[in-house]
Amino acid sequence: MLPFFFGATGRELYGVYHPAVAVGHAGRGVVFCSPLAHEAIATQWAYRILGESLSRERIHCLRFDYRATGDSAGDSRETRISEHPRDIGTAIDELKAISGVDAVHLIGIRLGALFALDVARQRTDVQGVIAWEPIIDGTTYCNELIEATIGEHAGCRNVGGLPIADENLHQIRELSFECALNAVSCEVGVIASPHQPEFGRLGSLLDQDQLRCRFEVVQDALPWKADSEVGVAPLPAQATRVIKRWLTDLG
Repeated sequence: MLPFFFGATGRELYGVYHPAVAVGHAGRGVVFCSPLAHEAIATQWAYRILGESLSRERIHCLRFDYRATGDSAGDSRETRISEHPRDIGTAIDELKAISGVDAVHLIGIRLGALFALDVARQRTDVQGVIAWEPIIDGTTYCNELIEATIGEHAGCRNVGGLPIADENLHQIRELSFECALNAVSCEVGVIASPHQPEFGRLGSLLDQDQLRCRFEVVQDALPWKADSEVGVAPLPAQATRVIKRWLTDLG
C-alpha cells in the first residue's frame, strides 16, 4: 500500500494506492467510491481488505477520501456531495497516471454507487461499475438521515458524529438508483443482501425487469451503519468473492 496526497493545491485528496502485484488482466484498475462520511467509517475496512485482495489478482486499486472528508483537505462542515463525482474523476485520472491503465472500473458502496454511476455517465474511460448495497431511493434515505440526527447547528445535522449540511440533504432527495443506472452505457453489477432493509425495493425492481444490470444476492450483510463496530463484524467474504470473480472473469 502507498498512502499519498494528490489533486489540485487546496483540494488535495488523500489516497491509498494498492499496486498490482504483477502485470496482468490487461492493465485493469479499480477506483473505490465511498458512501457518506459517517458510513464510510464503518465500511472503510471492507475496502481495504478488498483492495489488498484485488492487487494480488494483478489489479491496480485506489482508495481515497473525498474533499472535506477523512484525511483530505477541507473541514467536514464544507463537505458537498455535488463535488464527490468531481473527486472521483480526479482519482480516476490519478490512477491512470501512476499505474498506466487506460480505463477503470468503479466500486461504490451505498450512496457511493450513485456517485460512481454519475461519473460513468460522463466519462468514456469507465469500463464498468459495481454497486454494493446501493441506495435505491434518495428521499427514503434522506428521511432516514433526518431520523438519525442527534443534533443540529448552523445548517448542519449531526449524523453518526459527523455533520451533514442541509444542502446535501436536498440533493440526496433528488437521487434515484434506477434513474442513475438507466443513464449509463457501461456494464453494471449489483451486489445486495436480503438482510438489508432496501432489498425488498431492489428485488421488486428486478422482478419487474426495470433494472438493466448484473445482479447477485449475498448472505453476508455489509455493516454500513454508523454504529457498526469497525473491524469486529465478519468480513463480507461472499461479496468479496463475487467482486473478484466479476473483475477477473473479464479476461
